[in-house]
Amino acid sequence: MNSLILHAAEVRRALEQGTVLVVRPISEQPDGAARFSGCDEPEPYVMKGGHAVPWKPGKCPFGGPGSTRWVRETWKARLTKTGIRPGVMVFYKATLGSFQGLVFEDDILPPDRQLSLSWRSPVGMPRWATRQDITLKLLDVRAKLVQGISEEDAIATGIQYQTTDGAGQKWYGAGHEVCPRSSAVGPVPVFGALWDARYAKRKDKQSNRSYARTDNPMVWLGKFEVVKPKPKPTR
Repeated sequence: MNSLILHAAEVRRALEQGTVLVVRPISEQPDGAARFSGCDEPEPYVMKGGHAVPWKPGKCPFGGPGSTRWVRETWKARLTKTGIRPGVMVFYKATLGSFQGLVFEDDILPPDRQLSLSWRSPVGMPRWATRQDITLKLLDVRAKLVQGISEEDAIATGIQYQTTDGAGQKWYGAGHEVCPRSSAVGPVPVFGALWDARYAKRKDKQSNRSYARTDNPMVWLGKFEVVKPKPKPTR
């Protein structure tokens, strides 16, 4: 089973609703859009041999419908003990204050260099540190322009309508991904602010096009559901 990195809002959406929409930039962007014969709307294209040909997205990193992924996220951990056996407490930034305790045999205790009270990137998150109650199954995947993200799509990614101290109800991301500049104006602007915070400085290696929302890149939209772990058989 492969892994999938989730942002804080996505983790909370998966935990609270059982489904989450994951939006990621497509690695090979088209060169533009044009109206081809038989098409009512402009379609993305790439230039080949001096001619514009219809663009097709490459292989989706989510896999196909039915594919499963375990989740990486921002985390930290510290050593502890349960009785006389060594263990680890793992904390998750998306849900501040939540943690899970893990018990290890002496010979499989993770090395100390993996443990720190500082928040760690999800990129290097080991399988043993992940939440035991999140495995994602892909239900559907599609490609569209990021500016075509609807209000329903934005909410499905984890944008929430929250009550904040002294500020009433406003649209926010989740946890450390709050976007106060875009609060109270709707889920789509908040999604856009979060998108640019994550991807605006990145570029497609093939076309050199920016992933910034103003450049309207093509993106993958993967709808996932949380698969509950199977209960362990009792003896």
